[in-house]
Amino acid sequence: ITVLKRGQAPKRFPDVSDLISRLIGRGMEVAACQTCLKARGYTEEDLIDGAVFGGLSMQFIEWAGRSDRLVHISF
Repeated sequence: ITVLKRGQAPKRFPDVSDLISRLIGRGMEVAACQTCLKARGYTEEDLIDGAVFGGLSMQFIEWAGRSDRLVHISF
């Protein structure tokens, strides 16, 4: 959830949100857990461009059904 938050500038670690933004630009679909976002007070506007609110019943099951590969990243 945190890596998808807009405007982060990590000092000692790679900027994972920049990598994810580049992957979104190449067509990767990214959804962040809606329940987790709401629990932290985030809105969809807080997310990097191209990332959307999602969840198990919203995106994950649909993506699994139409994909030959699926990457699930959990921090």
